[in-house]
Amino acid sequence: MVTPLLHEMCRRTGLAGHLAVLDGREVVFLDKAGGRSAARLPTRLGARLPAHTTAVGKAILATLKPGLVDSAYRGALPLGTARSLRTAAELRHELARIRAREGLAVDNEETLSGIRCVASPLRGCGPATAALSLCGDRQAVDFKELAPLVHDLAGEARRALFPRLGRHRTG
Repeated sequence: MVTPLLHEMCRRTGLAGHLAVLDGREVVFLDKAGGRSAARLPTRLGARLPAHTTAVGKAILATLKPGLVDSAYRGALPLGTARSLRTAAELRHELARIRAREGLAVDNEETLSGIRCVASPLRGCGPATAALSLCGDRQAVDFKELAPLVHDLAGEARRALFPRLGRHRTG
């Protein structure tokens, strides 16, 4: 249900796309789309990355109860790049910003230098079950431009996955 939507959005934007779920403190990639743009990214199906360095991970974490995140993330965080969040306090602050943006999260070269991603959670009645992202070279990914596209993509995917919930919730 989600895969065709993700692939179509990647075709339209020329960017890479991901579908991922949270597993502990990591995200696991379930789908990847985008042709040549996706081939340049080292992600693959089944790959794992620290959730706090990825847009998909932060989008999911922002839907969890803050106390749950606080208990899982204490002290220094493993770095992806020099731009990665370094402490639990930085992560708490970033998750609050994501909640204020209706769940839209950004990876601003935190996982890979030169790559930015924008993600939105997929959620039913509770915490997100997964998240979708669009990624590309830092010059090609403008948050203000991509945020509405990613938000709409997540809304379409949510309606496909959770048709009984109605149309109002995406983040």
